[in-house]
Amino acid sequence: MALSIGIIFALAAAVLNAGVALNARVAMRRVNDVTGWGFCYQLLAGVVYLFPAILLLSLPSQPLPYLFMLISGVLWTVYVFLSWSSHQHTPTSIRQTVNATKNIFVILAAFVLLNEAITLPRIAGSLLIIGGVAVISYQKKFQIEKGTLLTLGSAVTQAVARVFDKMAIPYFNTPTYAAAQYFLPAIGIGITQKGLLERVRVILKGHWRIMGFAVLLAVSTAYFQFESYRYLDVTVAVMIMELSTVFATIGGIVLLKERENVPRKLIGAIVVVLGVYIIAAL
Repeated sequence: MALSIGIIFALAAAVLNAGVALNARVAMRRVNDVTGWGFCYQLLAGVVYLFPAILLLSLPSQPLPYLFMLISGVLWTVYVFLSWSSHQHTPTSIRQTVNATKNIFVILAAFVLLNEAITLPRIAGSLLIIGGVAVISYQKKFQIEKGTLLTLGSAVTQAVARVFDKMAIPYFNTPTYAAAQYFLPAIGIGITQKGLLERVRVILKGHWRIMGFAVLLAVSTAYFQFESYRYLDVTVAVMIMELSTVFATIGGIVLLKERENVPRKLIGAIVVVLGVYIIAAL
């Protein structure tokens, strides 16, 4: 029963995260200030979670959960900076493929930190997922460059952050933990950037509808993602949530009219689904 609930939560997170990805594609066509957008996005999502966090406030008495939460927050902050920097140097198609390697890093980090089993289905499924994403986002020209290395760095930090999320989440209610994990990157961005308040004002004035939808999708995704960690191994949860690539691909074809190479994209999507099935079923 608990396994079924966890799978449902992970699938919900995958669907919603596909919405996040599609919304981001639309936003990045209209907004040039990626850093300002990210700061606004993180801050508003944290504010949304702040009110239920205060109402449901329940904090652990031992120090270790706070350490897990802090480490995860720092890693997510590093991830945000690496991910944004990679956007400036690397095409989205290459980023998607390299970022999919996080599945391997999640398996390794979960083995080291949580003693989760490294099984043949998990290895085979993760390789199929990476291969499927590569097919979806295939480009003839691929080379190791600065942007590729930044994307790889973001994949590693994201994978380890997810494992620390899994380690921390049993000690916190979801709104409290989610609020912290949105506010920590916002603080990091705020410290390193100048003129953010004016930049946020400009973004909200011209694109408040897109931002509002982005925040709604983000807070919903975070809720189901963190809840899935309560029921599933983090390796299984992350692999199921990788279906967001499939949903985003289909959404891009149907909603955003991204009709180039549709057969190849659908073949890649089927390979990803097969990889997820192997991991979840076996």
